[in-house]
Amino acid sequence: MIDDDDIPQAIFKYAYENYADKGSDFFEKFMDEFPEKDWDLDEKPWMKNYLCWLFYEKVLPGKTMTVAEEFAAQSKELSEEMKKKIFQMRNTIRSDFVVLSVRKDIIKIKDMHTKREYTLKQGEGGLGLQPNMLLTGRIHPFGKYYRTTGIFTVKTTPLILDPTVLMHAYEHDQVDRFTDIKLHKSSKFKTVMKKYPAHWIDWMCDYYEIEERLKKDKISEIEKKLILDLPSIIQQLSTTAKDVLYLCMKNDGMVKYRKLNKYDDELGYFWEEQSEMSTIGELRQKALLFIGKMRIGQRNFTVAFIPVEIRNILRDLFDLPS
Repeated sequence: MIDDDDIPQAIFKYAYENYADKGSDFFEKFMDEFPEKDWDLDEKPWMKNYLCWLFYEKVLPGKTMTVAEEFAAQSKELSEEMKKKIFQMRNTIRSDFVVLSVRKDIIKIKDMHTKREYTLKQGEGGLGLQPNMLLTGRIHPFGKYYRTTGIFTVKTTPLILDPTVLMHAYEHDQVDRFTDIKLHKSSKFKTVMKKYPAHWIDWMCDYYEIEERLKKDKISEIEKKLILDLPSIIQQLSTTAKDVLYLCMKNDGMVKYRKLNKYDDELGYFWEEQSEMSTIGELRQKALLFIGKMRIGQRNFTVAFIPVEIRNILRDLFDLPS
């Protein structure tokens, strides 16, 4: 199956196979419609920008879909979810953006005109972006994240341009504190949860409909909820979140964090809406997975750790040997 990072190449291949003989004609007919036609770029990046616009946004005469949408409609190599993502690509946003934060493959940016924030997901190789960079270009929705399209212009400034940059830096520093929690193979649920900030525990209680007043009682009730209702809790998880749990359980409930590189992990100190959670963030916010430091051999590694108290139940749910 074609994955997210393969989509641009697959669309370009489809366009070449079906429209190569009309390339010159398209260039002459539609160049004046191209919004970035006056950008001062070298020939190759200018042409990439043009083709991205032509394939992703332009509905050709006599057609009802863009080239990208045509590709999605006829392809037998795409899942239905992937086809839906491609049909989002026409909804391009053009603007100037400031980079607010960069975490792994997740980038937060802010439209400098509308003040709206967007979450980008980088493809393989990344974009080389850092907080405070100024971007001009195009983004489009692609599933629960946005992606860049064509070529951005990038400017770097040593100044803090937006207070949101500072807020995101503060959030990441705070989250990092709770990623450094010391874990052992037999670490107990309550021991780890006691180290979490009170508002994280409160959010979990809201989600699990727990009304205790004291932090220690809240933690005890969250643990009971997980043990008693784990099958239904797991059933409501995203497919990728279940995949992460399964991968950890195949390794006795713990894996080195780097083995989860393909799964997105965005967790703010002030938690966002549940519908916007990342794969690993979803598991952490529901107390199904801890991220911390564990000594393995002679070194300390960042690990993903499933609470000991629910492992046997998960083994049965995933039909894994004891």
